[in-house]
Amino acid sequence: MDRERRLGFAAQQAALADTHGPLDRRSEQVQVGRDRARRAITGVLTAEGHAMTATRSRLTTLGLAATLARGYAIVQRVEPDGADGVLRSIDQAPAGTTLRVRVVDGAVHAVVPGGTE
Repeated sequence: MDRERRLGFAAQQAALADTHGPLDRRSEQVQVGRDRARRAITGVLTAEGHAMTATRSRLTTLGLAATLARGYAIVQRVEPDGADGVLRSIDQAPAGTTLRVRVVDGAVHAVVPGGTE
């Protein structure tokens, strides 16, 4: 029994001798986990930033200003009540209809003559 008591005492002495060891190991584990999380979050933010830049570029390309810059025009009916609408068909512009034609550097007004082509 004396031998068992000495072994127990020796085990206690070893544990007491290294009181910071378990804390240091846990601290290292926390540091590794924090570094992994930081890298993962940075990766996600970078990827989402690139996706947002690409989407912004597509929206700019498809936007009204870019369309007008390519030489297209937007034709709207000018209604007396101010409810202007985009002209989608010649049926929406009978003779005498006032139109606003938007181009890259402004707008001109026109009146539909009698008859359609």
